Amino acid sequence: MRGRLVARASLTPTQVDAMFGLLAVHFVGVSRGQFERDLGEKNWALLLEDDEGGLAGFSTILFYDSIHDGEPVSVVYSGDTIVAPSHWNSPGLSRSWIRAVMELHSRAATSKLWWLLLTAGFRTYRFLPLFWKTFHPRYDAEPSDATRRWMDELARERFGDRYDASEGIVRFDSPYRLGPNPYSLIDKSDLVFIDAVGTGFSTPVGKGEGKDFWGVDQDLHAFAKAITRYVTVNQRWNSPKFLFGESYGTTRSAGLVNLLQSQGMAFNGVVLLSSILNYGANSPGLDQTYIGALPTFAAIAWYHDKVPNKANPPVPESRRSAS
Repeated sequence: MRGRLVARASLTPTQVDAMFGLLAVHFVGVSRGQFERDLGEKNWALLLEDDEGGLAGFSTILFYDSIHDGEPVSVVYSGDTIVAPSHWNSPGLSRSWIRAVMELHSRAATSKLWWLLLTAGFRTYRFLPLFWKTFHPRYDAEPSDATRRWMDELARERFGDRYDASEGIVRFDSPYRLGPNPYSLIDKSDLVFIDAVGTGFSTPVGKGEGKDFWGVDQDLHAFAKAITRYVTVNQRWNSPKFLFGESYGTTRSAGLVNLLQSQGMAFNGVVLLSSILNYGANSPGLDQTYIGALPTFAAIAWYHDKVPNKANPPVPESRRSAS
C-alpha cells in the first residue's frame, strides 16, 4: 500500500464515496450523514492505495494548533481509520501515518506535538510503545497531575460532555459497531493457545520444577501431553487439526508434529510464522541469509535514494545476483 496525504477540501466525490463504502462494509450502523459530518470536522485525509490505485484504506486527520502551559503546541486527532482485510498484513498504514503527521508538523511553527487518540480496540494501542516514549493511559505508570489535566482539557475541548474524565472514556450517541467478520475461525474451530512451562500462565504443579521441562525433548513431550489431553477431553480426535508455531515455536512445531504423529495423532497441516528451523543459519561461513536479504536491501536503498540511478530500480538485478 502507498499512502497519500490529501487536504479534505480537495477530496473528490469519487474518493469520498470509496471511503464511505469501505467503512460501511466493515462497521454496522454507519450512515452517510454521520460519516460526512465526521469528515467535515477534519482537515486532512490519508488515503492508502493498492498497486492499481484503488482505495485499500484511509485515516482522517484533524491537525490544529493549541496552547499548553502557555506554549504553542500542535495536536493531531485521528478520526475514522480502516484498512481492507486483504491488506491487514501490510505496515503501510503505520508508516504512511507517521510520514503524514511528520510532514504536517514540519509545516507548523511549534516544537511539540501531541496525538489525541480514540480507540475502541487494541490494534492501534499496540503502536504506541513502538513509536512514542511517553503515552497515557498505560498499565505500568500513572500520568502526572499536569499531564492528566492536559489530557482532560484536550478531550473536553474536542468532545464536550461526551467525555467522562473519571474513566477517560468518550461515549458517542451513535457509535460505529464492528460488523461480523466473515474470515473469523472462532465459530468454526477451537483456537487453543499453550504457554510453555515458565512463560505466561504456565507453571509447574506438584513436585514438578521448571528444569523438568526446560530442554528440547522435555519441552516437546510436555506440549504433546497437553495437546493429547485437550483432544481427548474435548473429543476432537476425528476433527481436522492444524499446529501453529511462531519463532522458536516453529522449531518446536517441527518436532512436535513428528512426535504426535508417531503417537497416533494425525494432522492436516502445520503453520510456521517468523520461521527459524536452523539456528546455525548465521554461523560463520553460511551466507544464505545474507543472499536472501540482498533484494530487500536493494529495495530499501532505492526507496531512500541511496542508488545512483533512481529511474532504474536495482531489485530485478539483485534477485538475479542472489539466485
